[in-house]
Amino acid sequence: MIKRVPISALKVGMYITDLNNDWIPHNTQRKRGVIRREETIEKIRKMGVQFVYIDAQKGKDSRIRKPQLP
Repeated sequence: MIKRVPISALKVGMYITDLNNDWIPHNTQRKRGVIRREETIEKIRKMGVQFVYIDAQKGKDSRIRKPQLP
């Protein structure tokens, strides 16, 4: 199941399917996959990404049901 989650809910073990940011170069190998370190989350945060899409079947799920929009 694909879910949209705020960057604040991102955790190690989640599988990102899309960074939800069109200005990032289109290297799909680097834009998706399992988060293995906290440093990766911090890099995503520094890019200005506010929400990401995760696949709860490929990695950890988020407990947030409906993220609040800014």
